[in-house]
Amino acid sequence: MDQIHAWRDKLRPERLIAYAMAETKTSGHTMQADGGAFRSGGQWYNLRFRCGVTPDHEQVVSFEFRVGDPIPRGEWEKRKLPAVH
Repeated sequence: MDQIHAWRDKLRPERLIAYAMAETKTSGHTMQADGGAFRSGGQWYNLRFRCGVTPDHEQVVSFEFRVGDPIPRGEWEKRKLPAVH
């Protein structure tokens, strides 16, 4: 979430769900989330990311992400994204 905020200051992620629209995939020491979502300022956004870790899974060695479009509020329930109160 800090990486997203550092990339675009106006985004201040407060919650992230890596498996919101698709299961995460793990291969070796890499996790990939092609169907993630994060919430910022009361709005959910699509998110994809890939994270590589050391063999002991103690440190992140690579991280890349892509922020997608806002998710329409009418799709939040279907995608099990909590409404913002």
